[in-house]
Amino acid sequence: MNSDAVINWVKDWGPLITLASTVILAGITAWLAILTKFMANSAGKAAEHSKTAAEASAASVAATEAAIDVNFDVVPRMGSTVGEITRMLNVLESAGLSMDAEVTPKLMDSMTAWRDVDLTCRGATVNVHGLTITFIYLRDPDSESRVVRGQSENLELQAGVELPRLCHAGEIISFEVPERPIDEDLDGFKGEVSYSFGTGAIRVRQVEWKKRRRRNQDDEKKASPPSPELETAGDESRGGG
Repeated sequence: MNSDAVINWVKDWGPLITLASTVILAGITAWLAILTKFMANSAGKAAEHSKTAAEASAASVAATEAAIDVNFDVVPRMGSTVGEITRMLNVLESAGLSMDAEVTPKLMDSMTAWRDVDLTCRGATVNVHGLTITFIYLRDPDSESRVVRGQSENLELQAGVELPRLCHAGEIISFEVPERPIDEDLDGFKGEVSYSFGTGAIRVRQVEWKKRRRRNQDDEKKASPPSPELETAGDESRGGG
């Protein structure tokens, strides 16, 4: 085929070939656009499904953890130094206390201060992150009725061990209480224990301690019902008379 024939062929078929190429390229572009949109939609749906699955999983974990038995007991520990007791005895002696006076539980309470709180873990094993005292109940020493007054607090106690601390049921973690007055009559307190399951979210559990009241003999007589044997004996005695 000579050059004139080639030129004529290009003139005859060139435009058609160009048009066909354009149409094919447009088709490929449209197909790629549709494929890209489809992949984007699939990725979006996959992300949405993953988010839904993650939320369901988190909700399931939260429900499972909420059903786990987790409890804590808190008990204060009182104490004092020899120097503190000596100073308090001097104060009491100046106020009229005889050195021959009986050492009663009330007198002992007046010579001790709130030093620590023992936290006992109950139930499931958890990581303990801290203990905060939120409210304190005190008995008023100047009141004849010894009324209890409350006051809000925000005492973050210092643990005697490094926190967080893995705590099994029955184990105790001691927390140091910031300095308190030696003659303070502690009647109770409320607090919050922060804990977690493993490396999970930190949760908070409310705790409370109330002082057991000592009853004197008169109170015990009033509270105790008379013995059935004594009642029977009395009735028989009256019947025989």
